[in-house]
Amino acid sequence: MVFKTSQEAFRSIFGEGKKDRTLIEQFFIELARYLDTAEDVTEAKKISDWIRDGNRLSCFSCRSDLTEDMSWELLDNGIPFVAVTEKEGRIGYVIRSCDEKKAGEARDAVLESKARYCRILTGKALKEKMAENKEKDKDVLYISGLTAEEADILRERCEETLDGNDIGIDEMEDGTYTFSFIGKKALKRTGRDNMNLARALLEAMMAANGPNRAKNLRQARNRLAMEQAIGRRFRKQGVNLDRTPAWAMGRDNQYMRIDSTGFEYGRAVIDAYGEVHLNEEYTADISMPEFDAQLMSFLTRFKDGAYTYDTNEAMRHYAAPDKSSAVVRTDKDDRIIRRAEREIAAAVDEAVMTKAERDPVSQIAGRWDEKLENYIHNTASILDAVAYPESAQKTKARGSGAELINGFRKHDVENLSDVIGSYDVDLELYADAVGRLQDIGIHTDRPVFERFDRDGLESRLKARSDGRDIDVDKEEERRRFSGERSDRT
Repeated sequence: MVFKTSQEAFRSIFGEGKKDRTLIEQFFIELARYLDTAEDVTEAKKISDWIRDGNRLSCFSCRSDLTEDMSWELLDNGIPFVAVTEKEGRIGYVIRSCDEKKAGEARDAVLESKARYCRILTGKALKEKMAENKEKDKDVLYISGLTAEEADILRERCEETLDGNDIGIDEMEDGTYTFSFIGKKALKRTGRDNMNLARALLEAMMAANGPNRAKNLRQARNRLAMEQAIGRRFRKQGVNLDRTPAWAMGRDNQYMRIDSTGFEYGRAVIDAYGEVHLNEEYTADISMPEFDAQLMSFLTRFKDGAYTYDTNEAMRHYAAPDKSSAVVRTDKDDRIIRRAEREIAAAVDEAVMTKAERDPVSQIAGRWDEKLENYIHNTASILDAVAYPESAQKTKARGSGAELINGFRKHDVENLSDVIGSYDVDLELYADAVGRLQDIGIHTDRPVFERFDRDGLESRLKARSDGRDIDVDKEEERRRFSGERSDRT
């Protein structure tokens, strides 16, 4: 959970120089009272109880563009925290002292995740690459009929969890997008979350067609617009970058100023009079051999960022980034929805993959299109079993005689039902997502449409892929990520 503060606000709320207790002691007392107001948040109660038992709290800071990932990692590891956002945009975390080691491991995991990426190609390039592969199975799986936003969200999910894979993304003549992937890897689980393309596809469709679709689609459009701008180096007809530079904006006080000669990166700081001052930290010249990659590397720090050619709009954003409507913000409800979708997809995947082992198509080599279609069919079937239990078909498994519900083990159906119930999810809200899964085309050969090679598409893909190759020295990254820790004594 997060609340806003500043030094002035801190002192005005908690006082200063009280004889009966120090400022810090008063802060923790008031913090415990504040946490008590969040009765529905388990993490808040844990910290509140910890404070009242007289235990120590620890604090650490995080590089602002990584706070979203850090918050997720802390939640996934069961570490309760309070995130304190200062006026300048810096974010600090307050945790229990007993969680210091786990928080350090979470930090390392976030740093490691920043090095993950998928190579973005075109479908043609991916097919040519597979043709040169020495292995016998050279099939490329094509998922067609996606919207631009669905393809982008799927690409994002894959980059988060399917590190090192090759992905093809093509815009078609009919305006839809085709997503291509190496067939034999589509249903192969990988990584610490046991992810595969099928599960990533389910998550993407739930995000793009579920209850949080408005925000997710807007975020995707912002990412696509940013990539298009990067592909043309922010040049735009009728805009002179020397007189009208482009400004990149994120959720915090980071800024990038891009003109015809290069870019400038730094922090926007507000003085006591409300004036915006730009503190430059890095500059890059367009003549540099790796300029495009450097540009993309820095822009990846602008989580769900946006850009503008209007300097006044940029300054208004930097003056109050937490109130700006230029970027899409993630609130508590958004995180709960995302977490629910991730856990539902994981439960579905476990059930479907277990059932697939018994399905005839799984016994045949290749045929990745049929296997993915079977996965989607089974996904709809188990969700129906949970949503409409009264009409679910109950049978007995051969040999063991165990009860099957729509062909699934009773245990798997009950597990999925428990996950859905724990988040109080109305499956009707995901009816469109399941419908979209069943509508998309799946092929192992090229689709009927030819790729529509729009100007700048390949440069956009190249910039996006190359930018992920720029790596910062790990020790330097660790130093910038973690601030000084202070303990309550």
